[in-house]
Amino acid sequence: MAIAVIFSLIISIPVSATIIYVPADFALQQNYPNPFNISTTIRYTLPEPLHITIDIYDILGRKAATLIDKPQFAGYHQVVWNAEVFTSGVYLYKITAGDFTESRKMILTK
Repeated sequence: MAIAVIFSLIISIPVSATIIYVPADFALQQNYPNPFNISTTIRYTLPEPLHITIDIYDILGRKAATLIDKPQFAGYHQVVWNAEVFTSGVYLYKITAGDFTESRKMILTK
């Protein structure tokens, strides 16, 4: 007499795992490229979800554009400024996120 024993083993292995790194501090990076012609990328980090604004100012302090004015999740972000309709010159970009504010200088050359 023969006895057959059948085992069934199911192993669940995730196909993809997402690891999200949340930065410890606020940061506004220097735009790249700089100087730039037509468009440039601005990178920034948020350690917590907040409503943020990123504004562009000309060298005389006049607001030239608002790139972002909305809530965002914590993490690493970037925005591209297309300056095709703006004249060559020095511009400042400023981030405001809660109590954090920082600005940097960039140069548009055409």
